Amino acid sequence: MIVYEKPLRDGLQAIIANAIRDNGNNTALSPLFESVIGCTTAITDSVRQNDPPIKPLACEAGCSHCCYQYDVGVTPFEILCIAAHILETYNKDEQAVVLDKIAMAEKKKRSLPIEDWGYGKFPCPLLVDEKCSVYEVRPLVCRAMNSYDGDRCRQNRETPRNDSSVPMYGHQYEIAKFARVGIQRGLSDVSLQNEILELVPALRIALTTSGALLRWLAGERIFEEAVSRLPPRSGRPNDKEATNGDATPDSILNTTEKPPRRLNHDTS
Repeated sequence: MIVYEKPLRDGLQAIIANAIRDNGNNTALSPLFESVIGCTTAITDSVRQNDPPIKPLACEAGCSHCCYQYDVGVTPFEILCIAAHILETYNKDEQAVVLDKIAMAEKKKRSLPIEDWGYGKFPCPLLVDEKCSVYEVRPLVCRAMNSYDGDRCRQNRETPRNDSSVPMYGHQYEIAKFARVGIQRGLSDVSLQNEILELVPALRIALTTSGALLRWLAGERIFEEAVSRLPPRSGRPNDKEATNGDATPDSILNTTEKPPRRLNHDTS
């Protein structure tokens, strides 16, 4: 077990469960999301000091290769935070553009055989000028993604069926993974829907369902349609785990290197 796995996973599980248990339908997602990200950021910063990346990461503003996926998994908690941000900060025209992009992505997905869904290269509906328009509330799976080799990322985007693995800083991936598991377990503790959802249909539901947050907090499974059922791809792990509804972040860059098992290990 990595040294930060249990404290991060169990700590976020408690933060999520206690906040929702104490506040019920009055739970404010934004400060709760900030607490989650604050914890993961603090651990990431500490780990980077003790075991930094072996070389500079290729990721930079405008690098959006990993943003061209349909297969992006999020928790209901995360998608509701994103939807709240959009409803609070986008004007009506901007919201309509997002919904149009969602409709286009879903239409394109339906045009593909189900076995090809995991290979679909659709621009994220939240991508604007090759940058994330909700960067501050982006989901953990997006925070997990990183790369030492931008050319490899480009190749995977242009030829989605290739088996080219992407060298990455493994700790960043693992920290996001354990954080997401902690969120799922916290939601399970208070009997709320906690499965991994497909971002695109989940965002549509969150943006267009009247009272979506209150209905979810009341225990309604409003995201049933968006529960991820994408078939596993060759060379990638199945996202679903057998216990507790936990899942690992999607291998949306087809990363096949093994993640770190101790603090002095990196993937390259």
